Parts: sequence; structure tokens; C-alpha cells
Amino acid sequence: MYNWSSLTSSNYCILALVDILRSVPENQKSFALGIQWLIVRALGTIPAAPIIGGIIDYSCVLWQDDCGEIGSCYAYDNKKMGMFPITVQKQVGLSVIL
Repeated sequence: MYNWSSLTSSNYCILALVDILRSVPENQKSFALGIQWLIVRALGTIPAAPIIGGIIDYSCVLWQDDCGEIGSCYAYDNKKMGMFPITVQKQVGLSVIL
């Protein structure tokens, strides 16, 4: 299952690269590639940390409680921790493809 998502994301990267190189004038190709990767990195890496944190928090079953304030997680549901990230990855991958 993971190999399929790697294959589709690799194909998307190659197709995006070819599209940029064919549609931009010769003297602006390096600038266009730089802007493309700036956008990809900004949209891919900046939201990733809060999303992964939310996934980890979602799978917590026992929270630390200090004077009514929620602290760290003591125990995680391993099944949720394993399946939820894969489910999110597949949904995001399908939404990008469609």
C-alpha cells in the first residue's frame, strides 16, 4: 500500500517538473522551478507539524492531569496510532489526484 502512494507521488513530481520546464521560457526556468518548490515546501512542510501533532493527540487514551490542566500523554492506542496516519495520507493523496 505504501509503495503505491510513493509511486503516485513520484509520478506527480515528475509531471509537475516536466510541465514547468515545457511551459516557461528558457531564461526563466530556474526561477520557475525555485518558485514551484517554494510553494510545495511551504504547503507541505508548514502544515505538517500541527497535522501530525493532532494525529498523535487523537490516539492518546490517557492524559496527564495536573491541577485541572491537561499535560502530556501517558498511553496511546496503538491501533489508532498505526491506522489513522495511513488513512489521512490516503485521503490527502486522493484529494490531490482528484
